[in-house]
Amino acid sequence: MKSEITTKRGFTIVEILVVLVIISILVIGSVPFIGRAQADARDDRREADIAIITAALERYYQDNGEYPSAQGSSVINTYWSTTADSSWEYLRDQLVPKYIDELPSDPSGETGKAAISTGLAYDYYANGWTYCGKAVRQMYLLAYNFENRERKVTLIGECSTNVLGPYGGSSNHRVARDNT
Repeated sequence: MKSEITTKRGFTIVEILVVLVIISILVIGSVPFIGRAQADARDDRREADIAIITAALERYYQDNGEYPSAQGSSVINTYWSTTADSSWEYLRDQLVPKYIDELPSDPSGETGKAAISTGLAYDYYANGWTYCGKAVRQMYLLAYNFENRERKVTLIGECSTNVLGPYGGSSNHRVARDNT
């Protein structure tokens, strides 16, 4: 009887190590791109959130003839509401559910540092004094920051007298309503 020897072919340790090194290089090289893509997605959400908040503020203005007040921030000062602390709830109480189903917060979830000082938050101010030459609560400022994009300032209306902002590196959306 003839004995047959079967040889099993497999991978050598060197081949396995080469494959692992190549995979490691690819993974390490893609990490910055993944982080950038996530930051871009959060920036997209910020732009969408600001549009939603702006629409709710305008509906509030149509019904009340003024913008909702802001107050309670311990991070900025008591004349602001921000997602950087619990004062955002004050604005939420004025807008939800009549003007908006849910008031968005910055997608980073960062607390303790306001957008007007380069934090990742949404900050809201409705003038308690005369800014931009407008009467009390006839203008507002929404400040927010991008992680991965250039600063963007959107001004609606005239604001040449006693200008409020823009602040630091923050992106701003400011409305100075004409009282005519």
